[in-house]
Amino acid sequence: MAGTFKIAMMWRADEQDYIEYCKVLSPGCTLINPKSGDLESLKEVAVDADALIGVYIHEEIIEVAKKAKMVQILHAGVATAYPGDVVLGFDPRILKSRGILMGNIHGNARAVAEQAMAFIMACAKQVVPCNRAISQNQWYPFTEETKSDMLNDSTLLILGLGHIGALVAKYAKAFDMKVMAIDRDPNNRWAKELNLDYLGTPDTLLDVIGKADFVHCSLPLTRETMNSIGESEIGAMKKSAYLINTSRGNIINEQALYDALTEGRIKGFASDVWWMYSYSVSANSFSKNESESWFDFGFHYSVPSRLGVNSLPMVVGSNDRASYTKGLKDSFVVAGLRNVDMLGRGERPANIVDIDKGF
Repeated sequence: MAGTFKIAMMWRADEQDYIEYCKVLSPGCTLINPKSGDLESLKEVAVDADALIGVYIHEEIIEVAKKAKMVQILHAGVATAYPGDVVLGFDPRILKSRGILMGNIHGNARAVAEQAMAFIMACAKQVVPCNRAISQNQWYPFTEETKSDMLNDSTLLILGLGHIGALVAKYAKAFDMKVMAIDRDPNNRWAKELNLDYLGTPDTLLDVIGKADFVHCSLPLTRETMNSIGESEIGAMKKSAYLINTSRGNIINEQALYDALTEGRIKGFASDVWWMYSYSVSANSFSKNESESWFDFGFHYSVPSRLGVNSLPMVVGSNDRASYTKGLKDSFVVAGLRNVDMLGRGERPANIVDIDKGF
């Protein structure tokens, strides 16, 4: 592309961070740091920008960014990339109508995969109930039911073999686990190098989920995956199996999970993500987007689970902390800038969101 390719940041970076961010870009790209993070300052720098980059980008900013060729979000998943979203701040269909590319990042994959393995270990070794007992000066009982599970030779089923799922598979193989996966793409690019024991498509899920000792969900949240792990899927799991979720809470049907846990039809559940409800943060609080019934809820939950799944004794949880690790914030920005920089060099960015599919 001829001339300078201008990238406008949708936040105000301090001087040292700005200098470091500029080092990421090619000579033909210019990074614009707004005077402040208020809406008017952001609109001011967006007017002449070829690309916008940020965690949250108000729809009014996109409206004035007439020259924009790309909007780069600093999110790995784009579950909020639909009407009703309060995190992105805009309806992605606006980008599609104007021919603007939407980029995302995958910089959190390793951190989330490590969190998944931490959950698997915590469940298998009964870390939480053991710690609860010992902290109260009690011995966790030595019974047949309280024996720990071995990861060695156990079976892990991964739902969604993307960046995160592939890393979970790699880590699980290091524990000598058998690894199966379900993915929309029967020719998944990671499957061969991971030496999976099985790769199937969603239509085969019910055939194999009953063979797994651990089921890990790393699916994107879309219209198709919303509530897709429900009564049939959970009901087909082993009574001794654990369900792990590091993707989005609303992929798993809350009532079906609660019933299975309280009735002892699965052994446990671990999650970093929880359900989102319409009475939490209003879907229209920060944007003009029209809500859709399937996604009519805000991003931040008021309670993790209105049924109290998070309080059950066989549940291990954390609160959206999988990506809350040292140095990851800067790596998100760097990954996003590198993706936009590709467009500035006249190349197609590596990470582009299919707005119709939602990932």
